[in-house]
Amino acid sequence: MRVWILGGGTLGVLIAAQLRRELHDVVVLEQDSDAANAVSRRVDCHVEVCDGTNLSALERLGTSTADCFIAVTGSDETNMVACRLVAQAFRIPKKIARVRSLKYANDVITDPQVFGIDHVINPEYTTAESIIRSLEHGAVGDVIGFRASSFSLRDIHVSPNGGLAGRRIADLRHGSPEPFICPIVARARDFLVADGATTLKAGDTCYVFSGPSGYRNLLDMNGEFEPVRHSRVLILGSSMIAVTVAQALSQPASTGGSKRPALLDRLLRYLSSRIDSRVTVVDPSTERCEDIARLLPRADIIASDIRDERSLKQSEIASHDVVIGATENEELNILGPLYAKSLGVKRAAAVIHHDGYTRIARSLGIDVPVNQKACVAGAISSLLRSGSVHSVHTIPGSLISAVELSVTPGSALIGVPLREANLPPNSLIMAITRNGSDIIPTGNDSVIAGDTVVLMTSVNHESALIRRLCPTER
Repeated sequence: MRVWILGGGTLGVLIAAQLRRELHDVVVLEQDSDAANAVSRRVDCHVEVCDGTNLSALERLGTSTADCFIAVTGSDETNMVACRLVAQAFRIPKKIARVRSLKYANDVITDPQVFGIDHVINPEYTTAESIIRSLEHGAVGDVIGFRASSFSLRDIHVSPNGGLAGRRIADLRHGSPEPFICPIVARARDFLVADGATTLKAGDTCYVFSGPSGYRNLLDMNGEFEPVRHSRVLILGSSMIAVTVAQALSQPASTGGSKRPALLDRLLRYLSSRIDSRVTVVDPSTERCEDIARLLPRADIIASDIRDERSLKQSEIASHDVVIGATENEELNILGPLYAKSLGVKRAAAVIHHDGYTRIARSLGIDVPVNQKACVAGAISSLLRSGSVHSVHTIPGSLISAVELSVTPGSALIGVPLREANLPPNSLIMAITRNGSDIIPTGNDSVIAGDTVVLMTSVNHESALIRRLCPTER
């Protein structure tokens, strides 16, 4: 697919890099020449210095050849005008705009043809959805899910007091209720390719590819606590993300006649059916708390700084199962949940705005760092997946990828036992989904056309391995 991206900032670069990894042809439009040069250095794609609202420039560059146009500049107005311009001038099948203003976003949803936008992405709502998904899985770390496989890739921090430390992975498999793979272990600052002979050490983070029961069994052995769905959730902040998460957790979606914005109501209809919790919102602004209390009659709203013991007792904080840092202050999003964990809250999530903070937050004890820009880039990428490559994920902080794809006819690996497949170094086919059944393959298994496989490889070998399994993919 030929994708044009308007906006060469951090978000535009993330989207371009992700789409190039999935073998899309990408053109980035950026009107600032310095920013355009920076994109060229970071992503292997075509970059043009161009004003995305200049029709003659778009025509000159051949925008009409695009299959998808994505507008992700820092201006809602620019994104909306550019999409409308493209919709009127060119027959581009798909137009996507990042829109932060709720009013604008709801206007687009109400009458998309007027604006020429097929999909609107609101960063705050997209991030809120990611947080809810993490709660649904227990807020125990990263969860990488796959379209066809019932297995997911999740991490476990090996506790010094649990039953995983000192055990070989092969021995752990024997007692598991379902098969699993532990392909990667993060130790200190390194990522190690693991096998059955690898012995886990306290402080390791092991990445486990398994179904729910296999993962829960390992959690139990590690002495972990997995919050149930009906847990107590403490939300720090009054941002749109905080309020949206609180609404999704504490009140049912409307069945009609709602006065809520259409975009919010659509999100809540999806989220509210999946998890139900008792919610406490803490924010130092009395005025904001009064506003939130009117929106959230079923939630407990406390006007306080989380560190103020005069208005918020430590025992009150400790009674919660999960804490979420969702203020406008990134540092407070990390420090507030860490303080709550020190008092006994078992799980912590934090909204992160800068890539560099994600790994720092995790190393300090944040179980689920939620990177807002990565959430938006992932949401946009998912809208473009219609070929053989279904998803490409990077294990946070590493150069290791998990890829889900469908094997196409003509692949040289069809019928070849995996032990003879000559895969790139440190690459592994973790699962084969065939006729609705998941197989964790051995060296004697082979793939056939139409199989969906989940594989692990390094970022450097992604494209080559994808082309070996999907030779018809562009």
